Amino acid sequence: MQYDWLGNIRQLENVLELAQILGEETVSLLDLPEEIRFNTLENDANQSLFKNIIEELDWNITAVASYLECDRKTVYHRIKKVGILIQREIAN
Repeated sequence: MQYDWLGNIRQLENVLELAQILGEETVSLLDLPEEIRFNTLENDANQSLFKNIIEELDWNITAVASYLECDRKTVYHRIKKVGILIQREIAN
């Protein structure tokens, strides 16, 4: 698998060291530092994943932040950056 690393070399070393300590064969998005994790949401596939997470958690921003291990402000920033429209059904 090929991946363009968006962080610096020290961050990459830390993630790889953590994966080695934990004995994991793969490094998931949640294993990455927050600033790197959210920079990976720039491509279309990850934007789609982010949208799916939001929808699965019924637009509960606190739950999304908890799931992604970040703060609510970061989630709102990412929503704005990827252009997700917040749509809530209004009961008639």
